[in-house]
Amino acid sequence: MKRALALLLIACACLCTACHDTSTYIPWPTELLPEGLPAYASKVGGVSEIEGGYALSLTTMSNLLEDYKEQLEEAGYAVEPGYGNPTVARKGDVEVQIETYGMNFSMWVSITVTTKSASELSGEDGKDPRTPDPGASPASTQDGAQTPGLPSAERLYPYPDPGGNAFGLVDRSGRLHYDFLFASVEPIPRWERWGDDPMSEGPSWLWVISRDASEQFILRGSEIVYTSGSDGPGIVPLITDGEVILVEAAESDSFMGPYGLISAEGKTLLEPAYALGLLLGNGYAAFEKDDDTWTICDAGGSITELAAFDILDLSEEGVLLVIDGDGMYRYLNLDGTAYIDAIFDDALPFQDGRAVVTVGEKYGVIDESGLFLLEPKYEFLTSFWQGIALYTRDGKRGVLSDAFVEVTKPIYEDYLSPVHDGKVLVAIRPDGTFDLISSDSIVSLSKGVEIDLEYSPYVGELFVAKEGGWGLIDMRGEWVVSPDYNVITVSEFGNRGIALAEDGMGIHILNRDGREMFNRVFQDVRAFDEHVVLIENGIGRWLLLDMDAGEEIRLIQ
Repeated sequence: MKRALALLLIACACLCTACHDTSTYIPWPTELLPEGLPAYASKVGGVSEIEGGYALSLTTMSNLLEDYKEQLEEAGYAVEPGYGNPTVARKGDVEVQIETYGMNFSMWVSITVTTKSASELSGEDGKDPRTPDPGASPASTQDGAQTPGLPSAERLYPYPDPGGNAFGLVDRSGRLHYDFLFASVEPIPRWERWGDDPMSEGPSWLWVISRDASEQFILRGSEIVYTSGSDGPGIVPLITDGEVILVEAAESDSFMGPYGLISAEGKTLLEPAYALGLLLGNGYAAFEKDDDTWTICDAGGSITELAAFDILDLSEEGVLLVIDGDGMYRYLNLDGTAYIDAIFDDALPFQDGRAVVTVGEKYGVIDESGLFLLEPKYEFLTSFWQGIALYTRDGKRGVLSDAFVEVTKPIYEDYLSPVHDGKVLVAIRPDGTFDLISSDSIVSLSKGVEIDLEYSPYVGELFVAKEGGWGLIDMRGEWVVSPDYNVITVSEFGNRGIALAEDGMGIHILNRDGREMFNRVFQDVRAFDEHVVLIENGIGRWLLLDMDAGEEIRLIQ
């Protein structure tokens, strides 16, 4: 097993992007949102500015139009009787025109709002009076800074303005910490070891872009720690361990560098000038230079220069695993000195004071002094997780305890790396059936139940499994969610608290217990952590939903 150095490329597709006109901000009164339309609408044409008002175009079902008229009446609008086209509703100086195009059950609907006193809606200069000029830095403008009087928040989430022009940032209670200043909001992926659940631990890390795209900000919780365009170079944050952030130069168009490093406080530690960058965890990152030597930088800015090694890993104990120029594996301290003198044909990182190594073509286990705890005798050996590992003999895999006792004979054809916080190994028998192996039990799944060994996502303590359709099984091999779905995926960015189950109706949101939330389906769902999801409600309007409370997060003005 020869392992080549690989850089994890993070394809930073924009999670939340607002369609907006940067010249004028037009609010959309909440009472005019067509609440009767979302479940059936299928396409949004967008919000357009007109003289004295604004307009929204969408496609919906004709029978929902009457629901919208009733909604306007309940909001105090006088709706002209009959079935004229356009339908007109008035309240004070505000006039709403609803014009339809098409036939049968599907039609275009154009909703136009005008007012004789536009300043009542949008301010004397045609801008939302709460919102500073587009592109202004939240850190440098009075209105755009974090709302005065609000305590700092551990986690913030994007909140779309009702018109779809921009995003603000709110906490889970719905309090607005940053006004509607941003064209896009993305979570910065969190670096993790086995067993971490990074999207739900610690502060949120967000990358946000101003409405005119002139500035970009990195936020840790509710604190802006970095602003590019004013006090730093243009960058794209790729991944963070909470202490440092691996970044790429903003002008790159291929996600292939050059790479640099900034601290969690926003200080530039290394300018983006390296062709290869690797986040190691614990506040360390490694960068390869043109002469094949390496620079290691920590969160305090300390630099260590290493010889021409390929760096593979940094253990939690702070031990580097590298490959030297002769292709041999070595363990080093962070200052580049030898951690142990022995070298090996292959090796895995130290874990809990022991490491799997290869001498010749046989695998064994050493301690931190380099002495063998298990003499090399296996054709292959995984690292130990929660007291178990898989060994290979005569081409078959078996289970080995951390006391080096063979728990099973070598009977398995293939296996999946440990999942569920490293507690469970998944192995496949010659007859195609699957076993769930933990330190204290082996559970055999029924014939016909499949787990994808290449990619087996899980949510909470449940496996995504297939038996005809897709469902969720527990650690005992019992179905918690029946296999009735077309596909089940775990939400983005490594979060393991939410599963998205798709059928012919749309997307169902399942929590870590397999329980369906909200009792409705959605067309698009984006998870920021296991507590909050961002959903598209059917007409292009995005809503925040609280998974714990089972309800929408509503803006507190």
